Amino acid sequence: MEPEPKDQPYILCVDDEPGIVRAIRRILKTESVNVLTAASGAEALEVLRKQAVSLILTDYRMPEMNGIEFLEQAAPLCPDAFRIILTGYAEAHVLVDAVNRGQIYKILYKPFQEEDIKLTVRSGLEHHARNRENGELLEKLEQRNEQLALLNQMLQSGLEGTQVDLNVSSTALGIAQQLLNEIPAAVVGVEPSGQIVFANKLANVWFAPPSAPRVFSLVGAWSSDVLPKSVHEPLKEVSATPLMKPKDLQVQMKPELTLQISCRAITKGAGSEAPATTVFLFATEAAATAVPG
Repeated sequence: MEPEPKDQPYILCVDDEPGIVRAIRRILKTESVNVLTAASGAEALEVLRKQAVSLILTDYRMPEMNGIEFLEQAAPLCPDAFRIILTGYAEAHVLVDAVNRGQIYKILYKPFQEEDIKLTVRSGLEHHARNRENGELLEKLEQRNEQLALLNQMLQSGLEGTQVDLNVSSTALGIAQQLLNEIPAAVVGVEPSGQIVFANKLANVWFAPPSAPRVFSLVGAWSSDVLPKSVHEPLKEVSATPLMKPKDLQVQMKPELTLQISCRAITKGAGSEAPATTVFLFATEAAATAVPG
């Protein structure tokens, strides 16, 4: 017997009639699936405890435990499996029980056609794959939301001048770049060397040199070349003493634009002498009264 390909989805077929099991296995022989079988609900539960499956196809009429009772117990073991029930009975209570208790996605009636089995299995596997993909996307979104919550905390602490110990990696910043482009504040990250390693959309607009092209990025530039002179010294002080209070100042960029700027460091290690990984500059539009920069 050839080994089962591990990259193919697993299907569990449950029926107390060996002929039905053999027929379904034969029908699905040309499909890219691994078919597992069980002759009863109890045996099928043991299979599920050892191997997760993408789809369950079970008979309704079985001794000791019918198909609906089996699927009800199988749901916690394999909650995302696509569940199909086979029945030769069209009683209304069977349909209601199947939907309410067994969380059935499809009911097939005996005698079934080969094409019905194939199409239903294909549809069920596609449904299962979509659900898994959606679950993975949701998990990634939740992880991104956690990172953004941390960045928002960092941003809020920077704008309010509060002291918060944070450690945000450049990877997290890269992931959050798109959303940071939407906030009404400029955010610039400067390495101890003075090179700019992060800038959101508004920062690229407010701090762009007069001769800069229409599409311009601060990333890679030296802070001394593009940032206002009045922030050079605060950036150096914060970089040299990472745990000091944020340095706040106002800078008039243009007659119509005055910025409230806060500089703070994100550090590695502990102690006031720990080297800063990045100094962040946060800028928002200030009130009309301004200190020339």
